[in-house]
Amino acid sequence: RLKNYSPTESKVSAVAQGVVDELGYKLWDIRYEKEGASWYLRVYIDKTEGIIDIDDCVAVNRPLDKLLDSEYKEVPWDIFEVCSPGLERELTRQSHFEEYTGYDVAVKTIRPVDGVREFYGTLSEFDSEKLTLKGENEISLKFAEIASVKIIDNTAYEGEEL
Repeated sequence: RLKNYSPTESKVSAVAQGVVDELGYKLWDIRYEKEGASWYLRVYIDKTEGIIDIDDCVAVNRPLDKLLDSEYKEVPWDIFEVCSPGLERELTRQSHFEEYTGYDVAVKTIRPVDGVREFYGTLSEFDSEKLTLKGENEISLKFAEIASVKIIDNTAYEGEEL
């Protein structure tokens, strides 16, 4: 299934969206995850031109951290981070799949499908239950079978055969 925001992620998204928009960035994702004994709140940002760098993350982190500290004291997190989704970003939300339909992706499945766990192709379509890749062959995979879907950064392979 496509991921939906948890109640905590929804609350943070409502606050983060305003800060991110005001500073000229795009909100890519919010993730509230437990890693070991710590809770992480991660806000992923993007921009239309260029690559997100540390200065961009700091520019969003400072005002957003203050706002979240003052408005959402009931949300327990140990570590707050503002991050880039990266060039080979993971697609998890419906908006991600909409934006990257027609792009090359790498799909890893939870268990082998016909003996294969990694699939590569162009994301041609998706719905709430499955996605379809086109390449040498066309394959549809159910979201329930998928561990991850990531963009393939073709710019890293310029001049090389894929």
